[in-house]
Amino acid sequence: MATIVRDLLARFTGGASLGIDIGQHTIKVAEVKAGSGAVELTAAGLVSTPKGSGEGGSILDQ
Repeated sequence: MATIVRDLLARFTGGASLGIDIGQHTIKVAEVKAGSGAVELTAAGLVSTPKGSGEGGSILDQ
């Protein structure tokens, strides 16, 4: 699973805040930047969570 997350994060640039949600079915990533009194969503992505990569709320690195 580490490779999938690393590949997903490679799509994003520096200088911003990054949010990651690792769920049972999907991994979601969003990049936001603050500017001009507002927060702008600059990038987002999602991939399917690999089967067998989690158990009981814990992430398993295989």
